[in-house]
This record gives sequence, structure tokens and C-alpha cells, in this order.
Amino acid sequence: MPLKHSMKYSSSVRLPFVSLYEPRSDQYVVLSPFNSDFTLLFTWCNHCPYVHHLEAHVNQLANVFKNDIKFVAVNLNDPVLYPEDS
Repeated sequence: MPLKHSMKYSSSVRLPFVSLYEPRSDQYVVLSPFNSDFTLLFTWCNHCPYVHHLEAHVNQLANVFKNDIKFVAVNLNDPVLYPEDS
């Protein structure tokens, strides 16, 4: 997998109002506004070996900073085409 640098944003960028479908609950989840000044929003795919390696670390970080930072992971898998990964 080639190295891809993330786009850099100012810490003052506000997350726009976003609503995403959550297939487990069959409902839409609103991602904004959060009750937090800081939000870490990232994307991943459940079948990716890098995600498998990082999942425990991300969960640990989310628990450590649960009162200060909102962690949001957006799964890029299609729940219709790849239900086992969604």
C-alpha cells in the first residue's frame, strides 16, 4: 500500500452537519454537533489488515480521551455488496 499523507486542516475547522446510515441499527446517525470541542474523524475498512492492527490502539486512545475528544470511524464498506465487512 503506498504512503498517502492526510490533508492538513486548521484546528478551527468545524465538522459540517453529517448524517450517515448505520446498518446495525438500521438508522441514521447524526455526526454533528458533538458535545466535544475536538473530534477525530477517520475512515477505515473492516477487512483491511492495517485496521485490524490498529483497532485495539484506537479503542484504547478513545477510552483515554473519552471526556476530551470524540472519536468517529466511518466504515467505507458497502453493507449491501460486502455485508460480512460492514
